[in-house]
Amino acid sequence: MAAAQAAWRFYKNERVSLVELAKPILEQAKVAATACREWALVIHDWSPLHYTNRESKKDRIVLYNKNDFGYLLQAALLISDRDGAPLCPVYLGVEAADGVHSTRREGLLPRRPEIDEINRTMGYIEQQEPGHKIVHIIDRQGDSLLHLRRFERCGRTYLIRGNDVRRVEHEGQSRLLSEVEAMMEDQFRFSREIQYKGRKAFQYVSETTSYALRSGTKTTPTRRQAQISNDPRASNYSPARTGSSP
Repeated sequence: MAAAQAAWRFYKNERVSLVELAKPILEQAKVAATACREWALVIHDWSPLHYTNRESKKDRIVLYNKNDFGYLLQAALLISDRDGAPLCPVYLGVEAADGVHSTRREGLLPRRPEIDEINRTMGYIEQQEPGHKIVHIIDRQGDSLLHLRRFERCGRTYLIRGNDVRRVEHEGQSRLLSEVEAMMEDQFRFSREIQYKGRKAFQYVSETTSYALRSGTKTTPTRRQAQISNDPRASNYSPARTGSSP
């Protein structure tokens, strides 16, 4: 109990900023990254922190509906390129009504859509120089054509879970990614043995090149949709499957 109270007093001290608290963690990240073989893999994700019934917290934001209140946590976690083991958090940001409280800056960051914030977080993490080339890993919410182009312009290396309904140019034809995967049925090759839902399984992967077809859109400050001109760029599409035998 005494240790918990001492920790509370430490974290409550306004002279101790989130940036200062993060410094030893980032130093540890550089040490932890030595366990990687070639790549420093960084997973980006968002998690809602639900405080609907905590009315004393006046800085809550609306989350999924008008009766759901709390905060939004953005986290970036360094993992091993050998076995996917978690190594060290490299960024934390909590969105509240007054802005984003983060380990990236002493002052508050402005509130932005999560996907608009991700490229800035990528740049911050790369500035920490963990000792290996960074690969940013994002779930399906990162499959935004506008933001993929931003990542390309900034020279990011990334792996994003693609949306099956995205239409691309593949071998000179317009196809959905789900159609591209179906065409690759006989091209899957055994990759490795993995654990899937607590059971042993075998992973198969394939790879092909595709081009984004449609133009992107973005929301302007006046909430209007603006078109982004089409600039086709090649990207690697690597579907993966699991099976019960190699």
